[in-house]
Amino acid sequence: MKYKILILTVLLSVFLTLKAENQAIRSEISEKYKKAYDEALNLRGEKLKNKLHHLIIHKKKYVYYTDDADTTIGSIIKDLDKDNSKEGNIILFYTGRSQAWKWRDQGWDVDYKDYPIPYENTWNREHIWVKSHGFPNLADTAFTDLHHIRPADRTVNGDRGTRDYDWGGRKHPEAEGAYYDYDSFEPADDIKGDVARMIFYMAVRYEGDNNTYDLEISDSTGTYGERLGKLNTLLEWNALDPVSAREIIRNNKIDKLYQRNRNPFIDHPEFAEMIWGKVKKNPILRVSDKEVKFYEEEINSGSAVNQIVITAINAENSELTVTCPENFSVKTANSENFSSRLTLSDLKRERNHVLDIKFTPVKEGVLNDEMLISDGKDFNFKVNLFGIGIPAGSKIIIEEDFDREPENWEKISLSGQPGWVHSSYGNNYFMKAKGFRKKQPAEYWLISPEIDLSKTKNPFFSFENAKNHHDIKPGLDVFILSNYDKNILEKSDKRKISVNLSDGKWKMVFSGLLDLSEYKNEKIRIAFRYTCSSPQKAESWEVDRFRVFGE
Repeated sequence: MKYKILILTVLLSVFLTLKAENQAIRSEISEKYKKAYDEALNLRGEKLKNKLHHLIIHKKKYVYYTDDADTTIGSIIKDLDKDNSKEGNIILFYTGRSQAWKWRDQGWDVDYKDYPIPYENTWNREHIWVKSHGFPNLADTAFTDLHHIRPADRTVNGDRGTRDYDWGGRKHPEAEGAYYDYDSFEPADDIKGDVARMIFYMAVRYEGDNNTYDLEISDSTGTYGERLGKLNTLLEWNALDPVSAREIIRNNKIDKLYQRNRNPFIDHPEFAEMIWGKVKKNPILRVSDKEVKFYEEEINSGSAVNQIVITAINAENSELTVTCPENFSVKTANSENFSSRLTLSDLKRERNHVLDIKFTPVKEGVLNDEMLISDGKDFNFKVNLFGIGIPAGSKIIIEEDFDREPENWEKISLSGQPGWVHSSYGNNYFMKAKGFRKKQPAEYWLISPEIDLSKTKNPFFSFENAKNHHDIKPGLDVFILSNYDKNILEKSDKRKISVNLSDGKWKMVFSGLLDLSEYKNEKIRIAFRYTCSSPQKAESWEVDRFRVFGE
């Protein structure tokens, strides 16, 4: 009994201490803000939004890309997001990891060999309101607004990408407690409210005065332009995760030391519902992926399993039917048998339902089809299923996923500048080439190791590629090289081949199954040539998932 009383006494002491600290921190709000807040408490909707907008408007901009002065974004982050328990460290958003401030992302073309951590674990600047959703230019005030810029792990930031905020998806491999799908990102529970309050701030601060951008919160995902979602989810997160002492301290510092304005939703979280209304308990049904890829599988042979996640919230009265096309089958992750049709009726049991999908091709070639997930009413979601049937007995001769700098691949630059580099986006790694802002038009070659086809039947190869930007001529060509001499590349026998290429916007596409049968008794190399017409009109290209097959 004495032990229980002692525990309760300690907990009460901690609670009272934290309460006193929070009250002390809140006391730093200026009289100007206190008076404005008192007046605002009597307003609702657009009137309240307009009142807060004129209260927090500011014109301050900061240097973004260099960290040489105390007034740059990078240096300010060192103060706003510092780890008080370890000198020189900051706390990364999404992961909560403490990391040395100096181990930051300096761009994909910098050599990180002296860093004690992998490049993908460096940190960079995360815009909680995605900058491409309304203010893509460095000159925009919102681009350097401190209230929504946080340090984040490079790969986690990449996985968030331009996604809206919403419930569900697959578990994130690095940010514990986070989930993500094809168009949304769910942060861990202890920062859900932080995210919501930063989004609310941005929508109120940037209201479109003087012909500038007007940021609005949409009650949907898959947004674009000056919108970001999802409103109802953010209202819910604001209520679920109360304001923390760390948020309050950061808000006070931005106000007193830097930007001279506050986030009113940290001072008064209730303002959110007073502007946008109360949380609606609508049924939510979401699917993690619009497309599932299986790649090359031997005909009549079962594939490795891929997974999707169905998120169901407030949907206890719904029943979902999952229907697969020929060559594909499905089951729940905790069951044993695959089938072409599946019913999910106990949606209240858990929030995220994991499904296993298997590809068993019955014919050769590229197979594209759709799996339907439906409640028989309003929810009808189609998942594109992609797989490639290859001849029975086909084996991989050479494969390269570029998860690290590839060995035995040669990189040749004929324009005297660095060319193909190893890079990544989120957890995806690839080889990348670009000629933008180089000193002259580029010509870069990426050449595979020697491939011996002398004992191989029916050889073929494939790869994936993605492009961004546009040039007046194609930036990527693929060649088969024979009689190769790296010292005299122009004298090697080169045959250009036709492949499926990306049409832009970093859309990764499959090259097709590319026949090598006329080289079956030779030793060859496969080469990727990048060119651009000028440094001002240069495409960027990525190459990934390279495979050579044969019997």
